[in-house]
Amino acid sequence: GTLKPTEPKPEKKKLSKLEKSKLVDQICLQMAMVRGDLKKAVWKKDIRIGNVQLRKLERQLKKVQ
Repeated sequence: GTLKPTEPKPEKKKLSKLEKSKLVDQICLQMAMVRGDLKKAVWKKDIRIGNVQLRKLERQLKKVQ
């Protein structure tokens, strides 16, 4: 038996400059909120959760730009 030929993945839609800038603004706004929560955090688990969320948002921002 042979394997079936692999089908190509559909191409991703490119974002326009306006869509890209809106997405960047959204991510930056979320980052600001997480930073504010991080400053208020007292317990270690809350600080860790905030840092994880911040890293995730930074990765998203890097991917968009």
